[in-house]
Amino acid sequence: MTKVGFINGSPRASGSLSRMMIETFIQELQLIPENYTICDTRKQSSKADCSIEYASLLACDIIVVVTPLYVDSLPSTLLQFLYGLEEYQATISPIQSPVLYSFVNCGFIDGFQNCIALNILEHYAERMNWSYGGGVGLGSGEMFKGMKNTIPKEAKMLKPLYDAIDTFITCIVTKASIPTSNKQILVNQDFSQSLFLLAGSFGWFPQAFANKVGPIRLFSKPYKLK
Repeated sequence: MTKVGFINGSPRASGSLSRMMIETFIQELQLIPENYTICDTRKQSSKADCSIEYASLLACDIIVVVTPLYVDSLPSTLLQFLYGLEEYQATISPIQSPVLYSFVNCGFIDGFQNCIALNILEHYAERMNWSYGGGVGLGSGEMFKGMKNTIPKEAKMLKPLYDAIDTFITCIVTKASIPTSNKQILVNQDFSQSLFLLAGSFGWFPQAFANKVGPIRLFSKPYKLK
């Protein structure tokens, strides 16, 4: 039976969308514990011994990287983990070449901003001599996390996201490539961008006040050109 390895690229200790999506994929793929492994990169460092995790991943038929977008790239902890995996693979004779899939999410409503991170993972698969099945770039990730269990899957606002997720899962099951010319699906919610920005702006206020940042400092523009 196909074994799937998940790499959680989120630096968050808990409550990340990446972890939530991994759990969703496991449920949708109907995987049992013996047929999947999850590697958490959050606590990894250049001195960490990840040989057990690396060996487990390289025994998988499919590897799925699930990560947030960090400045048009990948979190540093995930990059460190992937560098280590490359070095480890060079020291052994892999039994098989896995298929790599990627799922990148960003807080912005613009899913297209994930394209560079997806390209990075595609190049990584090529460097590792793996097959690359493609990936999904999900926009408005934090908003989706809050709505996933409260708004029906059939709702017009969430349908584009669920359509992309369903396609992603189907490709994993069949080991097929994402059915687009560049093997990418870049998607976001069917939601007004102006309302998204307004809601996001209001969301900053309680966080700012909780950290003792008042209105003057919140709206200051110290680098504004005269």
